[in-house]
Amino acid sequence: MANRTNQANKKDSVAAENARLRAENQELKKELSAATKPANSRLHHRWKGIVIFLCAALAAALLIVGNIFFWAGNTLVDTNKFVSTTGPVISQPSVQSAVAEYTTNQLFMNYDVQGLVQQVLPPKADFLAPQITSQLKTHTQGVVQKVVASPKFQQAWLSTLRKAHDRLINFAKTYQGSGDINLGDIFTQITNNLQGTKLSFLVGKQLPSKYSSIHIATVAWLPALHKLSAHIGLYQSLTTGLFIVLSAVTVWLSKNRRRMVLSLAIGFGLAMIVTLISIRVAKAITVSRVNPDYQQAVRDTMNIIFKPLVIQTYSVLLAAGLTALVAWVSGPYRSAKAMRNRTEALFAGKLHQTLFASENRLTKFFGNHKRVIQWTIVALTALVLLAIQLTPLAILLSAIVMLILVLITEVLAAS
Repeated sequence: MANRTNQANKKDSVAAENARLRAENQELKKELSAATKPANSRLHHRWKGIVIFLCAALAAALLIVGNIFFWAGNTLVDTNKFVSTTGPVISQPSVQSAVAEYTTNQLFMNYDVQGLVQQVLPPKADFLAPQITSQLKTHTQGVVQKVVASPKFQQAWLSTLRKAHDRLINFAKTYQGSGDINLGDIFTQITNNLQGTKLSFLVGKQLPSKYSSIHIATVAWLPALHKLSAHIGLYQSLTTGLFIVLSAVTVWLSKNRRRMVLSLAIGFGLAMIVTLISIRVAKAITVSRVNPDYQQAVRDTMNIIFKPLVIQTYSVLLAAGLTALVAWVSGPYRSAKAMRNRTEALFAGKLHQTLFASENRLTKFFGNHKRVIQWTIVALTALVLLAIQLTPLAILLSAIVMLILVLITEVLAAS
């Protein structure tokens, strides 16, 4: 009996030792396979990581550039939108005060008002000339400020602004040169505006070469404005298309695609934060270079001009944040699972059972394609934000509608 027990124990120990040796053999095979892995395979993974990084970085850069292009195209190039954006500038009290002060200073600098006052005063009252001149200057500035603040002046300002911007953009679109403006360019621009008038016979006429070549001014930014105004639609389409392609390629090449979507959304959000900081820094630098008497007016003017860009940037930041939120909530993360468990009973379980006694084609369809439908909702919301005029209310309503649609999809998709 004892021999049988000893033999059984020996068999068990041999079996255990055999199992241990097999496990060690498998580990050694894995180590050998990793050690003998082809060098080109490791190189492939390395290059794949570099390509993913470059695509993500380029997508973030294109998002920043495209954001600026859409702002420029919808604000600076389009005359109607430019006037509607910059029109409120003249209604700012700081701007009205600055215009009145600048106009008065220029008037008193170019005309010897004090000398004229001295000529009017008796010889013995010459000493009063500086005080009277100062009072005249203060009174003139007050009158000019009242004129600038009047509705009639502001209406004339808007009309003049519209005509000037329209002429500038038309001139920039047809301009071909390095920034040097000649008399011929000015003559062509003027005659093109005579269509339908008694002087329409001048349209298409050219000055003699000896006159048309006379140099008037050099405008360094004119070639850039020409490219922007003439090709802004192409720039917007290219940046948008390349951004979508690079983002899709980055996600497709990634091993963990959900994590990559989350990383891209966070990266795009950081890119928009950098844009907002850059706008603030650019405004601060510009204001610091202006005469202190006019700094508040310049600050208010820049706030109005850059307001659409700021709102647009916040919209993209919000879209990136919502995308990251959806990617996180729907992911396999422990915190996301806890969040889903807390809301599943309400939105997916009890509510679904209350609305549907049994499964039907609609609920089955949503159950099979839940993730695709939710990501489609997010993408469509982003496209809507790019197409509409962005305001804080529009951004908030779009976000609320998107969240409601995602929750409805969650309810319909529940089993």
